[in-house]
Amino acid sequence: MNKDNVTIQPTARYHLKNTFDCVDGEEIIRVYECRQGCSGFCGPKTAVTLTKNRLITRDKEAGGCCTKGAHVDTSIYLNDIGMIAEASDTKYTFGCAAFLAIITCMWPFLLLGYLLRTCCCCRSKLLEVSGAFGSKILTFKNKLDLKDAAMNISKAMMPYKAYGSTARHPVSQIF
Repeated sequence: MNKDNVTIQPTARYHLKNTFDCVDGEEIIRVYECRQGCSGFCGPKTAVTLTKNRLITRDKEAGGCCTKGAHVDTSIYLNDIGMIAEASDTKYTFGCAAFLAIITCMWPFLLLGYLLRTCCCCRSKLLEVSGAFGSKILTFKNKLDLKDAAMNISKAMMPYKAYGSTARHPVSQIF
């Protein structure tokens, strides 16, 4: 073999478990994964991938014993995001359920459910991104990931917002 011939192998690309895979040259900033449910296996799963240009998400429902859960894949361009907000998880309202449980003598089951939910299960944190596309709720496993994602998404959006919300190209591409 001739020493002058040098073969350069392509670097491995990170393949997302998503319909919207990374395109050549697209840089991944961070991948966030959240498994809900007490064991991390029985509940829904969310993967949020932040790249320099897009927010790529997969929300997967929990499957049954012999089935895979359905999933929804989303790709949102960062220049289309107009607002980021922390969302509250309102599906666990306690007042009406507590009233009904006391009246029907089912309060021990309500108390047990509440204790299991607060002690065993980690409640996920929600971040809402919205823009001309509508809105999308992103699920994170804890407050630390939520804050990190909010900061990283804001930083990644900055080049698109330098000249106002109508800027369609990053500042680095304009000059």
